[in-house]
Amino acid sequence: MVSLSAKAACPIDVILLPNVTQKQIKMTARAQKEYMDYCMLKQACIDYGKEEGKKEGRTEAKLEAARNMLSKNKLTLEEIAEYTELPLETVQQLAKELKIEA
Repeated sequence: MVSLSAKAACPIDVILLPNVTQKQIKMTARAQKEYMDYCMLKQACIDYGKEEGKKEGRTEAKLEAARNMLSKNKLTLEEIAEYTELPLETVQQLAKELKIEA
């Protein structure tokens, strides 16, 4: 008698097992498809999270660079916005938070 092992998860393997009904074969195939769909969705969510994390990290780096430039007080707000690729309004808000005169 053949036992159901981890290797028998494939519907083709199930066909080779004795006493397996067509209904069980269909259920196994459907479960496998649902599991694969779940794995693909999970991976897509992980990939999305990584991308969002990278974007957030780049934005934080730009903000930190702008703060450093503002603290040196040698560049105009427009220059800082240009160099950091941040909107001028964001640089102005940072200057206000740091109480730096424009």
